[in-house]
Amino acid sequence: MTLQIATINTGTCRARHGWPMLAVSIIQPRRMPRAILSSSRMYATTTPTGFAALRTLLRSLGQIVLQGNAATGACVLAALVICDPRLACAALIGAVSANVSAVLAGCDEQDTRAGLHGFNGALAALASFTFIADDATAAAIAILAATATAWMLDPWSRLLQRFHFCCYSSPCLIVTWIWLALVGPVAHTATPHGASATPSVI
Repeated sequence: MTLQIATINTGTCRARHGWPMLAVSIIQPRRMPRAILSSSRMYATTTPTGFAALRTLLRSLGQIVLQGNAATGACVLAALVICDPRLACAALIGAVSANVSAVLAGCDEQDTRAGLHGFNGALAALASFTFIADDATAAAIAILAATATAWMLDPWSRLLQRFHFCCYSSPCLIVTWIWLALVGPVAHTATPHGASATPSVI
């Protein structure tokens, strides 16, 4: 940010009707090179603040219920914490992994800030922690699945737009179907978290 220094001339100037006026002179500072200015502006626009990253994360959780709102995302996160802290951690892992992958993949920045990349990752992570009881295995699958949803969202969305369809949560479903088919025996032999091992008679 450039500063300007104003100095007031103590001498008075006579106006046309004899009223005194103050002469003000502005001293311009030495201009910075254009390369430095452009690089600083680029850094300011591309470097997210911590608050912006948190807002993007909460919007990703809000998009689970089709609301791109950080307050809604905070309510969703609070509900998950109350219901099952393990699932709350899963949603955070998936949303963060998907958002980071979207940035690395060069996806549209506005879509990422709106939570459109993160919510599929959160859903994929919730699915992995639901079907896999072992926390380490579930976390590994969650990160991989969330990353895959972020990378496939843009090309998959463009393909569906040719047929006038929207992708919504289909990336999460496709990725979950794929890893269930690959590691299905491992996932099904372990009892899903929160499920009863005794079959119900109802």
